[in-house]
Amino acid sequence: MKRGKFYTIVVGIIIAIFCFHYSLNYKEAIKPPSEKWGKEVFLSQGNITEFPDIIEYKGNYVVAHQDSDSIKVMLIDKLGKKIKESQFIASDSEPRDIDIITDNKNIYINFLLTGADKNTIEILKLDDDLNLVDKTSIKNVINKTKVSENIVAVFYDGYVEIRDYLINKVSRVNIGDNIRLPVSAKYKNKYLLGYIMELDEFYYIWIEDGKVTEPKLGGNLNEISKVKFRNATMAIDEENVYVLIEYIFQGKEFGFNLLNFPVNSEKASRYGPFGVKIGTDKNKIASDYDVDIGTVATYGEELGTFLVSTSRTAEKLKNQTDIVKMKISKDKKDMSGEVLYRGDFKEPLSRSKKVSINPVNYKDSVIFIDSVEEGKAKLYITSKDSEFINENSGNRKEEAISAFIQTLEGMFFGAVYIVSMGLIWIIPGMSIVSLVALIEYRLSKRLRKIMYFVIYGIIFTIKFYFINKAFHISRANLLPNYYNSVVGFLFMFTISLLCALYGYGKYKKDLEHNVIALRIPSALIVDSIVTLMLYVSFIK
Repeated sequence: MKRGKFYTIVVGIIIAIFCFHYSLNYKEAIKPPSEKWGKEVFLSQGNITEFPDIIEYKGNYVVAHQDSDSIKVMLIDKLGKKIKESQFIASDSEPRDIDIITDNKNIYINFLLTGADKNTIEILKLDDDLNLVDKTSIKNVINKTKVSENIVAVFYDGYVEIRDYLINKVSRVNIGDNIRLPVSAKYKNKYLLGYIMELDEFYYIWIEDGKVTEPKLGGNLNEISKVKFRNATMAIDEENVYVLIEYIFQGKEFGFNLLNFPVNSEKASRYGPFGVKIGTDKNKIASDYDVDIGTVATYGEELGTFLVSTSRTAEKLKNQTDIVKMKISKDKKDMSGEVLYRGDFKEPLSRSKKVSINPVNYKDSVIFIDSVEEGKAKLYITSKDSEFINENSGNRKEEAISAFIQTLEGMFFGAVYIVSMGLIWIIPGMSIVSLVALIEYRLSKRLRKIMYFVIYGIIFTIKFYFINKAFHISRANLLPNYYNSVVGFLFMFTISLLCALYGYGKYKKDLEHNVIALRIPSALIVDSIVTLMLYVSFIK
C-alpha cells in the first residue's frame, strides 16, 4: 500500500470517527435540562451582579435586572419572546436588590442604593409601554424585601412598613433595632415575613388580606464570633418553616445552617448544620462545609423547596454548575430515630456549561443568570409550561457549535492520550520488537513475514485488553449501549489491520536490509492515535 493511499484512508477513518462522535455530542446538546423543563431562552446580557426579578403583568411577564449602574426592564410574552425593553440609570450608585411590584395598573421597579449609614430605596413607576411615569425615593431605610408581586416590606430603625400596592395600604409594625437578612415566603393564602435581630434571634410576622400580626420568635441562631451570617432564604411546607442561612467561617469558608420551626404550633425550633442528602445510606449526610450550593432562592410553586446553584454531574460525568430544585427532606436515623432535615436534589432547570446562578421564579417560569466572563453575564428564562417547551424545543445553531467544539476537543485529547495511555501497550510492544531484533536476521524470509504479524498480533492483544478494561468495563456507562466489547473489537481490529498491512508492505519490500524494529513503530503510533481518538472522545 502506497504512503499516500494509506494516509488518505487514515484521514477518512478519522473523519468518520469525528462524524460519529459529533452525532453523539449533538444528540446530547439538543436535549432540554430535564423532562419537566424547557430549553432556556436568552433575554439580555450585561454586567449583572444582582438577582433579577420577574412578575406577571396583564398576560405577559415583566423582567428587570441590574447592569452595572443601570436597570434594564423587559416586557416578554409567556413563550419568552421580547416585546419591549427600556433602560434607566440609577441616581447615585450601583443598584442592589431589584424588585418588581405592581398594583395591576402600573409597574414599580424598586431598588436599594446603599449609603454610609442608611440606605435609600429608589422607585421607578412605569406604564404599560415601560415609559417612566414618576420617580420617587424612600430615605433612611435599613433594608427591604419583596413579599409578593403586590407587597414590599421596608425596614427602618425600630419598625417595618408593609406596603401593599394592590389595596394601597401601609401597615407599620414595631420590631426593634439592628435587623438584618429579611426573608419572605408564601403559605396558602398568606405570607410570612422574617428577619434576624441583633441577638441572633429570628422573628416573623404573618401578612394576610392587608392585616399583619405582631412579631413572634421563631428560634435562636447562636452566631459565634468566627461565624458571620451572609444570606438567608425561607421556604414553607405543610408543617414547618425552613430558614436556610448561609454563613462564612473565619472569613473564608462558606457553609449553611438550617433553622426550622412549626407553622402552627408552639413546639421548639431546631437549628443546626445543613447538608445535602448523598448516597444510599440514610444516615449519611454531607458536612456543612462540603455542601456545594449557592445563590439560594425560594421556589414558591412547591412546598418546602428551594432553587439553588450547584455543581452536578452532567454529560460524560463532567461537573457543571446548574440551577437545580432542592427539596427539604425529613429522614429518621435508623438507630436513634432522630429526624434529619436536609436537602434532596431534584431535576435541573438549566443545562449550560457556564456557571448558572441567581434563580428567581414566578409560577411556572424561572429566570437565571449565566456567568460568562468577568463583567459579563447572560440572562435566560425557562419554564415547565407545555406551550413554552414546545415553542422552544427546536434545534439551535449554538447547540451545533457546542457539539462541534466538544468533538474537536475529544479528538485532540485522544491524540494527546498516546502519552498517558498509549504507552501502556506501546512500551511492551517495542520491548518485544527489540527482543525479536536479536534473532530476526537468523530467520528465513517466510518466518520473518510470519513473525511480523505475530508480533503485531501480540501488541494488538495488549492494546485491546487495556482499552476494553479502561472503557468497556470501567466506563461502560459512557459508551452507547450498542457499542459493546464485540463492536469495539471489530473497530480496533480494522484500524490495527490497516496499519499492520501498511507497515508490512514497507517491511517486505527489502527483507535483506529491513528489520521489524524500523517498520512496526510508525504503524503502531498511527494505530494508537486513531484508536485513542475513537475511545477518548467518549469521555471528553
